[in-house]
Amino acid sequence: IRDFCLSRGLGDVYKRRLKGLRDFEGNGCILADDMGLGKTLQSITILWTLLNQGFDEKPSVRKAVVVCPASLVKNWASEIDKWLQGKCKCTPIAERDREKVISAFAGFKYDISSKILIASYETFRMHVDQLDGVPIDLVICDEAHRLKNDKTKTAMAINNLPAKKRLLLSGTPIQNDLVEFYSLVSLANPQVLGDVSQFRKTYANPIFCLLYTSPSPRDRQK
Repeated sequence: IRDFCLSRGLGDVYKRRLKGLRDFEGNGCILADDMGLGKTLQSITILWTLLNQGFDEKPSVRKAVVVCPASLVKNWASEIDKWLQGKCKCTPIAERDREKVISAFAGFKYDISSKILIASYETFRMHVDQLDGVPIDLVICDEAHRLKNDKTKTAMAINNLPAKKRLLLSGTPIQNDLVEFYSLVSLANPQVLGDVSQFRKTYANPIFCLLYTSPSPRDRQK
């Protein structure tokens, strides 16, 4: 798994972004690649590494949450079990019954051996309050292009978690919309692009104007 990770160029992602060794305030990154090229395996590789390595003999990540479409919850659990061969206990929540879901969240909260919670976007959004007090240090969002609007309840729930390390996965290129780009980048690294009005003024509006005007060389360079 380590060799696969390095062959995909993930050494920099792991060392510098998710471990916080960057020159800006933020520990998140976006992994955008076509389907079938190993985003899940790459994510499991980084997840396992962060759960087992860190500074001062402490892991970089104590617990993690994987948020994904409901149809992928069991798939994530089986992939983690396949690649880590049972070395890392996870809590997949594929139940629909409210009492069973709450019980599963409570089990994850108090089970020190379970390091990973896997839940659908809807389940996570509705029961995120059950994670109060849980030392979650990493959030992985699969099919992250569903969070194009940073004002969605799911995005707000993710922002309310203590986790600063955020890995967003997407097999769908971002549409030709700079505000959607802003939303995903800001979810990965809050405030790295400032607020949305500042982003529009500094980047989006000047770029948009280039499409419909004949800018001077100076404006184009800017």
